[in-house]
Amino acid sequence: MFRRCVCCSSDQEKQNEFLTDVKLPSSLSEVQIDVSPGSDAESQVLASLSRNFEPRLASVKEDNGVGDAFRDAGSLGLDGRAPSAVGSEKMAGVSSMAVTVGTTLSRTSADFDTAAHGMTKELVASDFPMLLRTGRLFEAEQLAKRDRTALDKTLLAWLDEELVLIRSAIKNLSIESATDGDAVKSGKYESAYRDVPLPEIDAQMHYRRKKDGVEFHTVMKLPARMQDAVAINFEIDLNSQWMPFNPTAKADVSARSSTCITHTAFKIPAFPGTREIYTYRMAVDCLGSEAVAECGRPGMLFIDRSPDCWKAGGRFKDEFDIPPPPPGWVTRDQQRLSVAFWEPLTDGSSSLTLWCDIVFNVPRWIFPDALVVWLLKTVAKTSQKNLSLCFRELDNYGFEERVRQSRNPIYNSVVTRQEELHRAKAAA
Repeated sequence: MFRRCVCCSSDQEKQNEFLTDVKLPSSLSEVQIDVSPGSDAESQVLASLSRNFEPRLASVKEDNGVGDAFRDAGSLGLDGRAPSAVGSEKMAGVSSMAVTVGTTLSRTSADFDTAAHGMTKELVASDFPMLLRTGRLFEAEQLAKRDRTALDKTLLAWLDEELVLIRSAIKNLSIESATDGDAVKSGKYESAYRDVPLPEIDAQMHYRRKKDGVEFHTVMKLPARMQDAVAINFEIDLNSQWMPFNPTAKADVSARSSTCITHTAFKIPAFPGTREIYTYRMAVDCLGSEAVAECGRPGMLFIDRSPDCWKAGGRFKDEFDIPPPPPGWVTRDQQRLSVAFWEPLTDGSSSLTLWCDIVFNVPRWIFPDALVVWLLKTVAKTSQKNLSLCFRELDNYGFEERVRQSRNPIYNSVVTRQEELHRAKAAA
């Protein structure tokens, strides 16, 4: 049995790059490649397809000696786009061979396994860049342990640095007891955690004052899938529709890792002027066994911190440019660290654990405990209510279409990984 990949592109430069990869004549405008399912050649071809023909994959065909099965490439996720509901409906009456093609192709480009053939593909050096782009950083670490010499040194250095932060950040997902006074005795905090009941949303929040900021921790349930959590963390310009204080937001997404720079500007009542925050956001896929061992449970992890140059602006990670503060009455605040962990409960619901350490650049007397409690309650209740509505009507908020059009491979990867997780739970 052979798999035939048929593709075309109006971008001659990308086409030539692909044809060079597979050593085919560069004069062709349509390419047909026969490869054995599960072979190394298949992996290399599909990785190149995903890399070089993102917008214009035409079709995929499998010859099995009996008949041909076709599937619309737009629903395959070959270009990093998540499978759409329309694509799923189209597949309902198609042969199982087409399902195998679609599953294998989308997993090869974003999930690197051939489970459709009943086996797991061992990760190789060429998978390393896509592992970083899809947030599978713990698997990237395992790959690096086997052979660092075959991997890009710049990407390796980035991974090594971020893994230290990730492991440190994970510890904040559980908080110490509110009666524990050790943190206060250390002089770092003004108080131990204080309770902020939120019966309206069936949640509990805790906060404690620091000399120059506030830490808070909460857990809430939301009607969200893992790909929905990814969408609100990367398509953040759409979040002004549900976020408190009517902010403006935008993101600059990395081309080499599961990260982005976020910029959010908003006005908080009782605070002078407009506030703005820049953060470096990282998505970590914790749906696999390697990550579960680190986090204790499966889910998606998002870690934010202000870039080193947040205050004055500058180049960050040799990839992003942070502008200097704007003129006028705009105050730039620092988000030291925030950790958001989305744990899937069912196919359409999840538990969100959120911990944040933020520094508001205002005098202490402007930000008394009463204002802290009001702000935390307002943000938590408004976010839970508005997010629940948003998740139930994602298409009305523009997220579904944005994800369908996105070339970010993390969406397709997370869809596949979540499906595997739920299948494993059902089997158990």
